[in-house]
Parts: sequence; C-alpha cells; structure tokens
Amino acid sequence: MTPHGVAIPPQSKYQIPSHYIENESRPGSYGVVSEVEKFVEKLRIDPATPPGKKGPNYSHYHLNNKGTHYSPRPGDSNPGFGITK
Repeated sequence: MTPHGVAIPPQSKYQIPSHYIENESRPGSYGVVSEVEKFVEKLRIDPATPPGKKGPNYSHYHLNNKGTHYSPRPGDSNPGFGITK
C-alpha cells in the first residue's frame, strides 16, 4: 500500500526501489535527483481516475514520466517497477 492509499501487489516487481525518493510536489511520484539537482520522475502510482474524468477508473502506474498506463490487471501491459533479480 502506498502512503496515498493505492494497494500494490506484494511481489518484488512492485516494490518501489529504495533509492527512489518521493516528489514533495506530487503524491505518488517517485524518482531520483539529477546531477543538476532536478527531480526526475521514474515512477508514478495513480489511484483510479474518478468517473466522468479522462483516464482509467482503476489504479495504475506510469514509468519514466511517460503517459502510458500500466496495471497488474489481467490483459493490461504490466512490466512492473521494482528491481527484480
């Protein structure tokens, strides 16, 4: 479960990497600080989009600041975001 109430599966492919920090300006956004001291989003975990709004009505995640929606739902694209060995 993220601090913002989004449940995530317990498998290692869904563990937020320990070297990621949470973006103070955007809940659910995690990433790293670049060499020029700029936050670089690597992962964003979003709750379901409210009915009537554009976006999926189920929890989902984004990788590398892109707009693609990923989800562990059956049939959805789901590369995971944790570090797997």
